[in-house]
Amino acid sequence: MSKSISVIIPNYNGKKLLEKNLPFLFKALEFSTIDYEIIIPDDASKDDSVEFLKKNYPQIILIAGDKNLGFAGNCNRGIFKAGKDLIFLLNTDVKLTQNYFEHLLPYFNDETVFGVMGALTTESTGELQDGAKYPKWKGAQLNFTLNYRFKESKPALSLFLSGANALVDRKKIQAIGGFNELFNPFYFEDAELGLRSWRMGWKNYFEPRAIGYHEISSTIKKFNQRKKIKITARRNKFILHDLHLEGNGRAKWKREILISYLTRWLTGDFSWYTALREYKMRNAEIEKSRNEMQMLMKNAAATYTMQEVSGIILEGIGEREVEEF
Repeated sequence: MSKSISVIIPNYNGKKLLEKNLPFLFKALEFSTIDYEIIIPDDASKDDSVEFLKKNYPQIILIAGDKNLGFAGNCNRGIFKAGKDLIFLLNTDVKLTQNYFEHLLPYFNDETVFGVMGALTTESTGELQDGAKYPKWKGAQLNFTLNYRFKESKPALSLFLSGANALVDRKKIQAIGGFNELFNPFYFEDAELGLRSWRMGWKNYFEPRAIGYHEISSTIKKFNQRKKIKITARRNKFILHDLHLEGNGRAKWKREILISYLTRWLTGDFSWYTALREYKMRNAEIEKSRNEMQMLMKNAAATYTMQEVSGIILEGIGEREVEEF
């Protein structure tokens, strides 16, 4: 059965990137011959993004926010506006190849699939930046920054989908509430969404034949200081583990935090304490979000833990040769 796509491009001061990359999106959509709509939620941009879009792309559904919500909040503006079968989350700094959707659409013939992402590469060199996400544990903490791919360039199960180019089932992402806005303004919201979808019993894939060219973190690094980025990333990693760890794994994680609390000052890593404090300030919101997740899982009769999700992915890899990066 043919699927339709709502493309959602969250924008913040991205006029130059939109001008550069929107034509390639249209080419890819037209090549796929699929029914589509394009939604751009604008996160209170201070450049002339809104005026540019109104003048040059009147067919695009523009949601002009008057308040900056951050990545998760701004994406959700578009996610809950979308009306097509699938949602394609696309960053302004990604340039699609013409046949990008050709290899992704067949995945959605399987009702257990939540989503699939293509490969993000550097256009000038062809170097792969983003692959399938590999679940690797260090103590009670799961590493969300390790990529892998099969050496024979085959599809692979992925712990989560990059928010830069994720094609997902609209009904599923709306049913579980879109991105968790606890992660505003940025970082780890896509990892948490992926883990949440796995725990609901759905699958995520990486498809290496679908190619996009990516300018690495051009928006976040341009508008945010390095220290703030580091603190926010650490805070959100605390939040992610607090939301999803259960039982003995959760108890072990809390012990590891206590040990770090007593030792981080020895290395002068004082930003860790700032991140911990910001995480603790959100305890009530985190508990509310945990309860909502538990209710979703109960209603779906889903029981997967973080450890079981990582086990499923590792079992899918098996003895096949992989390259980690």
